[in-house]
Amino acid sequence: MAQRLKIAVTGTGTIVERAHLPGLASDSGVAIFLCGRNSNRLSELSSRFPIEQTFSSFEECLQSMSLDGTIIATPNFLHGEDAFKAISHGLPILLEKPVAHDIAAAREIAARAGQAGVPVHLNLPQPLRPSMQLIKAAIADDRFGQIRSIDVAMLRHAAIPGFGTWFTQKRLSGGGVLADYGPHMLDLALHLAGDYRAKLISAKIWSDLGPKGQGLGDWAAHRNVDDPAAQFDVEDRALLHLETAAGTLITCEVAWAYRGANESRVRLVGDLGGCEYRSDTGDGPVLIMFPSSPLPCAPDHDCLDGPWHLVIKRWLESLRVGERADGLSKGMAVAEIIAQAYEVCCRDER
Repeated sequence: MAQRLKIAVTGTGTIVERAHLPGLASDSGVAIFLCGRNSNRLSELSSRFPIEQTFSSFEECLQSMSLDGTIIATPNFLHGEDAFKAISHGLPILLEKPVAHDIAAAREIAARAGQAGVPVHLNLPQPLRPSMQLIKAAIADDRFGQIRSIDVAMLRHAAIPGFGTWFTQKRLSGGGVLADYGPHMLDLALHLAGDYRAKLISAKIWSDLGPKGQGLGDWAAHRNVDDPAAQFDVEDRALLHLETAAGTLITCEVAWAYRGANESRVRLVGDLGGCEYRSDTGDGPVLIMFPSSPLPCAPDHDCLDGPWHLVIKRWLESLRVGERADGLSKGMAVAEIIAQAYEVCCRDER
C-alpha cells in the first residue's frame, strides 16, 4: 500500500470546514494535520473529520514532521507569513484566495515560490462548475466565434461575512467584496476568455450598507453593530470593466450587500452566438445557448462543494506525480487587476 500523503491545513475557519477538510477526508490516501490558534475549534473539527494530529501553530507542525504539502486557509493578512514558511521547507501549497492582503505580499509570495521552485496553486473553483465547463466546451467547439464581451456577476442582497472581524478591516483583509468575490469572478471571466492579459478600463466601489451594520450574512460570526470597535472600512459592492489583449470586453460586478436581489450571472456574446447562465430564472432554464436552445443544467452557483473538492483532488494528484508546474501566474494576474482597481478608486476618492 502506498504511503499516505501528509498534508497540513493551516486555519480553522468556515472554508476549512466546508471545503478543505471534506475534500481531503474523501481521499483515503491522505493523512490530515490541522493547525490553528483556537483550541476549541481544533477539538470540534477533530471530532468530525479524520484528523491525525492538531497543532497550535504551523511552525510547530513543521518542526514535528516531514510533510508533502500544505493548504493555507488562514485570514488574508497571514497568508504571506504561512506561505513563506512553507516555501522555505519546499512544500507545495494550495492557497486560499486572495493571494495575500496586499499586492506587495502577493508579489513576494510569487517571487519566493518561483525562486525556490515551489508550486503554489490558488483555490479558484468557479471554472470547475458543470455549467461553466459546458460553456468552455462550447467555446472550444467555436460555437460563439469571436468572443466580443463577457459579463459576470456575483451579487448578494445580504452576505457580509464577519462584520467587525478581519473580513471588514482593510488592513487585515486587503479589501471587501472585491478581495473576496472578485478573484472568483475575474478568474472565471478570464478563463472563459482564454486570455489573462487584461487591462483595467474603469473601476468603482461603494460602501452603502456595511457601515450601517446592514446586509449581514451567515458565513461567520458578527461583532455587535453598536460596538465602536466593530470596524467596517471596506467596500460592499464593486464594478469593474476590462479589456483582454484579444479585444474581449469584460464586465465584473460583485456585491456582499446591495439594494437588489441575489443574482449569479455569466453572459457571453460572440459574433456567431452566445450563452447566458442566470440564477434568477425561476422555474426556467439556468443555461441557454444562443441561437440554439436551453441546455440541461442544474443551478450550481450556490453550492461549490463539488468544484472545491475537485480543486483538492487535482492538487493531490499533482503531488502524487511530483508535478512542479507553477499554478499561481493566473491568480497573480487577477491580483494585479484588483490591486489596480483599488488604486484607481482610491485616487478617484482623493
